[in-house]
Amino acid sequence: MRVRAALACLFASSLLAGQARADGGDTVTLPAGGTGGVPALATAVEIDRACDAAEKRAGPQTKGARIFADVAPDEPGAGPMWRSFPSMKALEHATPDGPPQTQASVWPPVGGVVFVSLFFSDPSGDWAQFSDLCYRPDGTLARTVDTLNTFAGGEDDRGVSRVHALLFDGAGQILRRRSKVLDLQTRKPVKAPFTDEKDRIFLRFADLPFSDLLSSSAQ
Repeated sequence: MRVRAALACLFASSLLAGQARADGGDTVTLPAGGTGGVPALATAVEIDRACDAAEKRAGPQTKGARIFADVAPDEPGAGPMWRSFPSMKALEHATPDGPPQTQASVWPPVGGVVFVSLFFSDPSGDWAQFSDLCYRPDGTLARTVDTLNTFAGGEDDRGVSRVHALLFDGAGQILRRRSKVLDLQTRKPVKAPFTDEKDRIFLRFADLPFSDLLSSSAQ
């Protein structure tokens, strides 16, 4: 139980960091077809350079993200119910049980590149998943970094952090794949059993489940 409490603290710290960089409400526009002189992000070097810059812009001191969350009731057969929120603080009482277990933040473009951060959690508190998505100006996915923090399936309540980094070309084919598994608390590489979750990948910006809300909010 003490270990699970530590995991909860780690999750809370991650959410607080997200709140610090997500508070604000500047308009975010959908990626358009034209590149406007922006590099095509065809190589791994170009992708990492552009996506690192967009992620840095979405750092703890940056404001201006749009906030979204799935507030569907936790009932069998209930479909997604995404809503837009003015700030992360507004999520605190968004559902009868508190903050939604599925959240998203979208930052304004940096050089035409859009950075999106998704958060998913399990009601049991066994795992939380963070997916950072980086989109080209034409709306195609350039890079995703999917991090799963979990106790599920592990031995002796040992938590692990599984990180997958995938780079894509404009047609959605994988250019490069990087992965690692770390001890959740020491952040050192480990080999430990755990129950994995599927990477949250949306190959086009328009495929995001709340993109219609983002379109309307930008008008």
